[in-house]
Amino acid sequence: MSTEANEAVVRRFYEELWNEWRFDVAAEIVAAAVRFRGSLGSALVGREEFLRYVETVRDAFPDWHNRIDETLASGDRVVTRMTWSGTHRGPLGELQPTGL
Repeated sequence: MSTEANEAVVRRFYEELWNEWRFDVAAEIVAAAVRFRGSLGSALVGREEFLRYVETVRDAFPDWHNRIDETLASGDRVVTRMTWSGTHRGPLGELQPTGL
């Protein structure tokens, strides 16, 4: 794949899968044997385990949003600098603002 194509996959990963919660996109852009280390400290193996993690994040942060601030791409490597925001469910289930 070209550098531009790799960058497009990373953008889809954040914009479609995470921001729009489009789980169907995972079959197209996430390897079946993916190894993923999440922001919440989880280390996962496999697409199905990864999707369960995404569902857990969606349950805790229903309006989670990733904003890609910067992308650096070279060959098959793509790095993003991002800001995420949203609300989370507090101890009584109420939504509370959060963000990094």
